Amino acid sequence: MFLHDFVLCRAFRDEPLIRTAWSVAEDGVSVCTPHASQMWEQHRIEPVVVKVPFKVVYKYDDQLFQRLRSVFRPAENHNAELKQLWLDAEPYHVQMGERDE
Repeated sequence: MFLHDFVLCRAFRDEPLIRTAWSVAEDGVSVCTPHASQMWEQHRIEPVVVKVPFKVVYKYDDQLFQRLRSVFRPAENHNAELKQLWLDAEPYHVQMGERDE
Protein backbone atom coordinates (compact mmCIF):
# COMPACT_ATOMS: atom_id res chain seq x y z
CA MET A 1 0.00 0.00 0.00
CA PHE A 2 1.39 3.38 -1.00
CA LEU A 3 0.88 6.31 1.36
CA HIS A 4 3.09 9.36 0.86
CA ASP A 5 2.12 10.91 4.22
CA PHE A 6 4.60 12.99 6.20
CA VAL A 7 5.52 11.25 9.45
CA LEU A 8 7.88 11.75 12.37
CA CYS A 9 10.47 9.06 12.91
CA ARG A 10 12.45 8.47 16.09
CA ALA A 11 15.97 7.63 14.94
CA PHE A 12 19.21 6.69 16.73
CA ARG A 13 19.54 8.44 20.10
CA ASP A 14 15.94 9.62 19.74
CA GLU A 15 16.77 12.03 16.92
CA PRO A 16 13.56 13.38 15.38
CA LEU A 17 13.33 13.11 11.59
CA ILE A 18 10.65 14.07 9.09
CA ARG A 19 10.09 11.31 6.57
CA THR A 20 7.52 10.30 4.00
CA ALA A 21 5.64 7.08 4.66
CA TRP A 22 6.08 5.34 1.34
CA SER A 23 4.31 2.07 2.03
CA VAL A 24 3.05 -0.01 4.91
CA ALA A 25 3.19 -3.72 5.55
CA GLU A 26 2.26 -5.91 8.49
CA ASP A 27 5.76 -5.63 9.95
CA GLY A 28 6.45 -1.91 9.54
CA VAL A 29 6.46 1.23 7.45
CA SER A 30 8.81 1.93 4.55
CA VAL A 31 9.94 5.55 4.70
CA CYS A 32 12.04 7.87 2.57
CA THR A 33 13.13 11.49 2.73
CA PRO A 34 10.59 14.09 1.66
CA HIS A 35 13.02 15.11 -1.11
CA ALA A 36 13.08 11.55 -2.47
CA SER A 37 9.29 11.47 -2.46
CA GLN A 38 9.20 14.79 -4.30
CA MET A 39 11.65 13.46 -6.92
CA TRP A 40 9.27 10.55 -7.49
CA GLU A 41 6.29 12.86 -7.89
CA GLN A 42 8.09 15.21 -10.29
CA HIS A 43 10.44 12.94 -12.25
CA ARG A 44 9.46 9.34 -11.42
CA ILE A 45 12.89 8.73 -9.86
CA GLU A 46 12.46 5.73 -7.56
CA PRO A 47 13.23 6.63 -3.93
CA VAL A 48 15.48 4.67 -1.62
CA VAL A 49 13.22 3.47 1.18
CA VAL A 50 13.99 1.96 4.56
CA LYS A 51 11.55 -0.24 6.44
CA VAL A 52 11.23 0.74 10.09
CA PRO A 53 9.10 -0.77 12.85
CA PHE A 54 5.79 0.86 13.69
CA LYS A 55 7.07 1.71 17.19
CA VAL A 56 9.34 4.48 15.81
CA VAL A 57 6.83 6.09 13.40
CA TYR A 58 4.47 8.84 14.54
CA LYS A 59 1.81 11.07 13.07
CA TYR A 60 3.37 14.26 11.69
CA ASP A 61 3.10 17.23 14.05
CA ASP A 62 5.19 20.26 13.08
CA GLN A 63 4.99 21.93 16.49
CA LEU A 64 6.12 18.77 18.23
CA PHE A 65 8.90 18.29 15.67
CA GLN A 66 10.19 21.82 16.35
CA ARG A 67 10.17 21.15 20.11
CA LEU A 68 11.95 17.82 19.63
CA ARG A 69 14.62 19.42 17.40
CA SER A 70 15.19 22.22 19.91
CA VAL A 71 16.11 19.79 22.70
CA PHE A 72 17.91 17.13 20.64
CA ARG A 73 21.65 16.99 21.36
CA PRO A 74 23.53 14.45 19.17
CA ALA A 75 26.33 13.93 21.67
CA GLU A 76 24.02 13.02 24.57
CA ASN A 77 23.28 9.37 25.26
CA HIS A 78 20.42 10.15 27.61
CA ASN A 79 18.19 13.20 27.31
CA ALA A 80 15.26 12.99 29.73
CA GLU A 81 13.53 16.05 28.25
CA LEU A 82 13.68 14.57 24.75
CA LYS A 83 12.37 11.20 25.93
CA GLN A 84 9.50 12.96 27.68
CA LEU A 85 8.60 14.91 24.52
CA TRP A 86 8.50 11.69 22.48
CA LEU A 87 5.73 10.51 24.84
CA ASP A 88 3.57 13.31 23.38
CA ALA A 89 3.91 11.89 19.86
CA GLU A 90 0.85 10.11 18.47
CA PRO A 91 1.67 6.71 16.92
CA TYR A 92 1.16 6.49 13.17
CA HIS A 93 -1.57 4.01 12.30
CA VAL A 94 -2.96 3.04 8.93
CA GLN A 95 -5.28 0.10 8.49
CA MET A 96 -4.12 -2.35 5.83
CA GLY A 97 -6.09 -1.62 2.66
CA GLU A 98 -7.18 1.80 3.93
CA ARG A 99 -5.36 3.78 1.22
CA ASP A 100 -4.17 2.39 -2.07
CA GLU A 101 -3.18 4.16 -5.26
